[in-house]
Amino acid sequence: VEVRDVIEGAKNVLTLKGRDIFARLKDHEREIALKLYEVREDSLRSLARRLKKQPSTVSVQVKRLTSLGYVQVVATRGRKTYYRLSRALEEYIKTL
Repeated sequence: VEVRDVIEGAKNVLTLKGRDIFARLKDHEREIALKLYEVREDSLRSLARRLKKQPSTVSVQVKRLTSLGYVQVVATRGRKTYYRLSRALEEYIKTL
C-alpha cells in the first residue's frame, strides 16, 4: 500500500462524512458553512457582517455547530475568537 493511496482513501472518507454532515445542516447552517469555506477562518462579528445577520444570531448558530464538531475554534486573538470548518466539511464543500 502506497502512502498516497492511504491519503486519498482518508480524503474520500472525510468527503463522505462531510456530505452526510452537510445534508443534516439547516439552511442557515449551510450558509455559515459555505461562507466559512470561502474565507477559511473568521471571527463571529466578521462572519455576521459577511452574512448580513446580527452577531448574536450568528454566535448562537456557530456555537451550536462548534458543539457538534462541525466548526472548530482555531485561534483567540485578544477578545476575538476565530472559527473554521471541520476538515470533513471542507473536503465535501470542495467537491461542490
